Amino acid sequence: MNKKEFEAIAAVKRRKINFSEENVKPYILPSPLLRENDSRITSVAEFEDSGRKRLLGLFEKNMYGRIMPPPDRLSFKVVSEDANALNGIAVRKEIEIFCRMSNGCSKTFTMLLYLPKMNYPVPCFLGLNFYSNAGCTSEKSVALTSNPQYHRKPGIWIPEPATATTRGKQAACWDFENIVRKGFASATIYYFDLFPDGPEWFGDSIYRLFKLPSNWNSPERDFGAIGAWAWGLMRGVDCLASLAEIDSGKIIVHGHSRLGKTALLAGAYDSRISMVIANCSGCCGAALTRRNFGENLEWILHYQPHWFVPKLNDFIDKESELPFDQHSLISLIAPRPVYISSATEDPNADPRGEFLATFAAGEVYHLYGDSGLSNDVMPPPDTPVGSFRVKYHIRTGPHGLTHWNWIQYLDFAENYFSSLRSQ
Repeated sequence: MNKKEFEAIAAVKRRKINFSEENVKPYILPSPLLRENDSRITSVAEFEDSGRKRLLGLFEKNMYGRIMPPPDRLSFKVVSEDANALNGIAVRKEIEIFCRMSNGCSKTFTMLLYLPKMNYPVPCFLGLNFYSNAGCTSEKSVALTSNPQYHRKPGIWIPEPATATTRGKQAACWDFENIVRKGFASATIYYFDLFPDGPEWFGDSIYRLFKLPSNWNSPERDFGAIGAWAWGLMRGVDCLASLAEIDSGKIIVHGHSRLGKTALLAGAYDSRISMVIANCSGCCGAALTRRNFGENLEWILHYQPHWFVPKLNDFIDKESELPFDQHSLISLIAPRPVYISSATEDPNADPRGEFLATFAAGEVYHLYGDSGLSNDVMPPPDTPVGSFRVKYHIRTGPHGLTHWNWIQYLDFAENYFSSLRSQ
C-alpha cells in the first residue's frame, strides 16, 4: 500500500470516529472480579490467587501480547556523571543497560538519571521519552542517541538523524529541576531504543533477543511494541533497584499518550512499581473502549498495528465482545496508587472515558480498603479528585504534559509516601 492509498483509507476511518456523547451507545462493563464461571471474587486473597492471573491472560491474548522475560544476562555501567548538574542542584548519570542472551544476541540502551543532592535513598520517577534522552534536557553534555530521531508528520513517521537541534525539545515536559528540588530522582529511557515506533522495526527491537524473524509479522504474533516498551520500563526498574541512591520501594512509573498506555501495562505486571501515572493515555490506555468515543480500535490499528497483537483486529466494530475493558487494566495496579489524567482539548483520548474507567477500577480498589473515586460525576477542569490511592484530573488545555501536571503528581506522591512513613 502506497502513502496515497494509506491516507485515503485513513480519511474514511477518520470520518467514522465519534466525537458526540449523544452517539455513545449503552454498554455494560465486564467486572474485573468475575471468575471464568461468572461467579464473583469477594476477597483480596482470591483476586491475588486467580483473578489477577485471569485478567492478565485476557489482555495478553487479545490486546498487548506477552511480556518477554528478563534477559539471560543484565548489567549496568555508568558511562558519564556530572556532580553539578542542573545548575548545581543535581547529580546526573547516564547508565548503560546491557542485555545479553545465551544465544549471543544482545541489546544495549541508556538511562538518563537525575538525583537530588540529599540524604539517600530517595524515591524516583521513571518514564520513557519520545525524543531521546538529550531531547529531555537542555544540558548539552548529555549524549545524543545513536539511533535515528523520529517526529510525527501527518500520518507517517519520518526518520531523521539525531542532531543538536533536538536537544531540550521536550525539557519542559520532564520538569527535572522541579522534581529534584522536591527530593525525588527522575529517570528516563528513549522508547525507540527498545522498539523503533513502526511496523517494520521488529528486527531492531528487543524482540530480536527472543524471537525469530518468521515470528515478527506472523498473523499469530503474540507480542507487540507496547509490550516491548513495558519490558524496557521493567529493565529500568532493575537498574534503579541496583542503585544505593534509589529507594527501590518507591519507584513511580509514568508516561504520556502511548507511553501512558505503556506505564499502565508495566504497572499491571510488575509489583515492584510502587505507583503509576498515566497522562492522556486514551484508547487502549485508560479510556473505555466500549464507549467508542474519540480514537477507536479501527483507527489506532490502521496507524499502529505493531503496538498490539493481530487478534485485536477481531474486535473492530465489536468492542462490546472484548472480555475486558480498560478499567480492568487500571484495577490490576491495585492496591498500589494510580493517577489518571486527561486534558479538555484532547477529545481523541476520550477524557470522560478515562475518568469512567478510573471510577470503575474502584471495584477492585474497594477490596483493598480504598474508596477510589467517590462518584461517576466528571469533575470540573483543574480539580483533582480521588482517594489515598486513586486520583484523577482533567487539565485545561491540549494533549500534553505540563508543569501543572507535575505539581499534581508530586503532591500525590509526597502525600502517599508521607502517609506510609506515619503508619
